[in-house]
Amino acid sequence: MNSINLSIMYNYDILKWYRCYYFRSLVGFKMQFSAKARFLRFSPYKLRPLVDVVRGKPVKKALQWLATCPVKRAVPIIKLIESAAGNAKDLQNVNRADLLIVEIKIDNGPSRRYFKPGAMGRSNIYRRKSSHASVTLKAINKEV
Repeated sequence: MNSINLSIMYNYDILKWYRCYYFRSLVGFKMQFSAKARFLRFSPYKLRPLVDVVRGKPVKKALQWLATCPVKRAVPIIKLIESAAGNAKDLQNVNRADLLIVEIKIDNGPSRRYFKPGAMGRSNIYRRKSSHASVTLKAINKEV
């Protein structure tokens, strides 16, 4: 009986400590909003130079820059940033002008292998690469 009471007290102390630690970590906390796009049909090597330009910029300027970019591979990045901005609008009513791109990254996705005929009756392997993208935004002016 005594050991049961001690275990209940021990669990209660852990919960009490966890709550205190959790609320202490929320002091000065700014909400971050994220979005992911998976299985993009562009090579990560071709998407990364575009992403490196917009990293750390405000969302409005990044979208303006990407809209003037004349390449087809800018479209999924625009959609990804607009999706994260829409998440911010829905969840915390944060305006697009008040958001900053904190983190945006392109990772390797699965590569699709296919064969084509080669010289002397052989077959050559071709690899079509895909990528996964994720973006994280945070509010600049508005404390959330």
